[in-house]
Amino acid sequence: MSKMGTVEQIKPDGLLRDCEDDPALVAAYLPSKDKETHASFLLTLNNGDLVCAWFAGSEEGKPDVSIYFSRLPKGADRWEGEVKLSDDPERSEQNPVLFETPDGELWLLYTAQLYNGQDTSIVRRRVSRDQGTTWDPVEPVVR
Repeated sequence: MSKMGTVEQIKPDGLLRDCEDDPALVAAYLPSKDKETHASFLLTLNNGDLVCAWFAGSEEGKPDVSIYFSRLPKGADRWEGEVKLSDDPERSEQNPVLFETPDGELWLLYTAQLYNGQDTSIVRRRVSRDQGTTWDPVEPVVR
């Protein structure tokens, strides 16, 4: 693995790098097409892959904020490219949580709210039956 320099020197390319300040630590910066990214959630799947979900857009709370997903396959040295998992043009979709059920389904849970209206939040879910390769349609959990 390559050495990690200062934040200003690191390319957001998803490549794992050793951290100079802590030899026990390995880090990567995931690329994003959006201005702001926030609230990443990491989960190690039963197959050993590491997956990450986060929200991104122009600004937290705006309706262009969506949920994204990426995977670091077990044994790989680079994260796969981001996949957009939500895209509601009227709501800001935020705060993703990933959960692998005992029967192997991967659940993505997140909130969706109108601009500047946290009291309008609803909880949504997407389910993957193949560890995040494909996803069922979005469905409401709590309105």
